[in-house]
Amino acid sequence: MTFLDEVLAELRQLMQNDRINRYGDRPHYDVDYIRNHIFYLYRKAVKHVISKYSDKLDRRRVYELNWMCVKALQSMLNYPQSKQFWDEKIEQLVSDITVQ
Repeated sequence: MTFLDEVLAELRQLMQNDRINRYGDRPHYDVDYIRNHIFYLYRKAVKHVISKYSDKLDRRRVYELNWMCVKALQSMLNYPQSKQFWDEKIEQLVSDITVQ
């Protein structure tokens, strides 16, 4: 199981547990709220998975992994076929920042 697969599994779990409230008093409220909530869940899932491996990763470069994972999730929202591309890039970065 790759790092991105673990992030996706955590995101799936968070999305099942954290339902989106779709009521608001403004027109098009749903669209903004749902998009922002999904991006919030992206960041939260990445943070949870990174915290599992915090003792094995270089603390000075964890932000790169965080940034790349969130960017990958946002990209895969529109282009799900790019999973293989992001999988390889993230695995390369994880191997680079893993402390021996």
